[in-house]
Amino acid sequence: MAKVDGRSARWDAHRLARRAELVRLTAACVEQHGAAVGMDQIAGYAGTSKAVFYRHFADKADLYRAVGQLMAATLADQLAAAIASQPEPRAMVRAGIDAFLAVLDRNPQVYRFVVSNPVVQRSGTDPVADYNSQIAGRLAELIAELPGPDPALRRPWANAIVGLVKAAGDWWLDHPGELSRAELAESLTRLLWGEAGGLRDALSAATESAATESAATESAVTQSAATEEIR
Repeated sequence: MAKVDGRSARWDAHRLARRAELVRLTAACVEQHGAAVGMDQIAGYAGTSKAVFYRHFADKADLYRAVGQLMAATLADQLAAAIASQPEPRAMVRAGIDAFLAVLDRNPQVYRFVVSNPVVQRSGTDPVADYNSQIAGRLAELIAELPGPDPALRRPWANAIVGLVKAAGDWWLDHPGELSRAELAESLTRLLWGEAGGLRDALSAATESAATESAATESAVTQSAATEEIR
């Protein structure tokens, strides 16, 4: 059995802790100074130099991806906690949606930094796909705890839910003041839950309206034709 070098193990733990600390400081700098922040500003905020960052990260893209992974992990944990805190299924759905929106609400600059950073995109990595995948993976685990869904449906359902809520959240961030977080969370819950006020009702109402209009038009044409025959 190979002997473990205690000093090497301690050094590895120190490097991991320092790397995690630099990621947290980067996220805090982004939230304070905006998504367009650069490495000089990040290093200054952290009270260190760029050289120190590059001892722990291969390049800027590596650092920025780590910020995205931190945000995704935080969101996944908060999503799970929010869902677990609710006693009934509909409330679980709403709590999960609100937890997602709450992260965007509290950290809009970090979110924008993660999902639309040109440095990461130029590196050939899709930050949005990575971010969504982490969250969908955790959601699929939660869905697996439910008694009903076919196991084959867990991941596609999770991906679909994350994609829907993320798209709505992106719109919400770009249109401040049009809907409150509570209003958006409730409307998305109705949409996913298939209840009154959701997409099913909207489509049913539209179909019924179209059918009524068509019947009225057909009746008017028939009545007009009958009038012409009498003449």
